[in-house]
Amino acid sequence: MPTAATRRTSAVTLAALVLALVGACGPWASDDGAPTTSAPSPTVGPTATPAPTRTPGDTSTVGPTSTADPLSTAGTSAADAALLARALRDGVTVRSSGPSTGPVALRVLADAPARLLDDGSVRVPLAAGTDAVVVVAPAPWRLDVLPDGTALVLRGEVPVAGVRAQPDGRLRTLARTEVDGARSDVAVLRAGDEPTSVWFTARAVLDVAWGEREGGRSLAVTPAGWARGGGLAADALVPAQVVVVAPEAGAATMLDQLACHQRGARHKDVWNIEPWRPRVSALELVATRCNPT
Repeated sequence: MPTAATRRTSAVTLAALVLALVGACGPWASDDGAPTTSAPSPTVGPTATPAPTRTPGDTSTVGPTSTADPLSTAGTSAADAALLARALRDGVTVRSSGPSTGPVALRVLADAPARLLDDGSVRVPLAAGTDAVVVVAPAPWRLDVLPDGTALVLRGEVPVAGVRAQPDGRLRTLARTEVDGARSDVAVLRAGDEPTSVWFTARAVLDVAWGEREGGRSLAVTPAGWARGGGLAADALVPAQVVVVAPEAGAATMLDQLACHQRGARHKDVWNIEPWRPRVSALELVATRCNPT
């Protein structure tokens, strides 16, 4: 069975190939609805915990809160250092729960309140008149900002959550810090010309269910809205969470089909992937609309 890091690299690589092939084609119409019969659907993750309300005098925290100089990365500007110190001191905790990790907790510095959505994800808007939202991932989590400006929250090498700007914008790495012996990774979303928000979730997949389709076993994957937005973080987080619930989906052919749906058919209600389909090239995956025979 491939490791989490290998699956993540393979999924992102195939997704990039599929994107290159379908970039000019637009979204496909839905042609692979839910399986005709389904086993009971396993729940992917418990309900997310709402972010707590901070009251005057409340000193409860997740992660470092020291006001001492937190920078462990040379070359950080004075403005970024001040922003980082504020995030460590004044950031509020937001939580979302995934299929195997329990709650994943980040700290966020923003001038607008966080909003918990029905699917367990959290949005933190960049308020009018402000210039940044800062996201802090305290140990044991790590924050990996990817080349497209989306970010993975990792525990060890395993993706457990994702962060993205919505509807537009790019996160960037601000610093890696160490305060009182505890490490934190920090990213920032800067204001652009359009309103935007930070969207955080540990639940990229809402449901995974085995059933029957075209005379064989079929796995129906229902992605969360966050995952339908695409990006490198979604390319890695979705297969990681599907394999947690359905280990057989770690087979190369099923991962290829899943990556194809993520890039070429992301707006379908359900993504159906089958273990009996042959493994083919990215070109043939696109030609068969992710359903090679």
